[in-house]
Amino acid sequence: MLNAVRASIFYQNFIAALLPFFCVFVALVVVGFLFLFFKIYFCSDEQQDIAPGLMAVPMEQFVFRYPERKCSICLGKFESNVPLANTVCGHAFHFHCLSQWNNTCPVCRAILF
Repeated sequence: MLNAVRASIFYQNFIAALLPFFCVFVALVVVGFLFLFFKIYFCSDEQQDIAPGLMAVPMEQFVFRYPERKCSICLGKFESNVPLANTVCGHAFHFHCLSQWNNTCPVCRAILF
């Protein structure tokens, strides 16, 4: 009987010690699910399917950091009806051109997504 009481106390202490870690784990899982939900909900279908780390921006809203006004991949000029890819390095490309490229910038090799 005494061993059963000791075992019961041991398991109660063990569970009490693990409870904070379990709460943190559950909180991280909930935050992860919320992140995925908002990413899926707010991204367009084209952007999710083609390039999950890129964002398509209309040319009128795009902020050019460099003087180039043509796509370095297809060498075509930027037109107002074709969305541009918003990259972390600031280089401008057509969204559809860069989405078929690998995950680095064709000009400076910065990791994009």
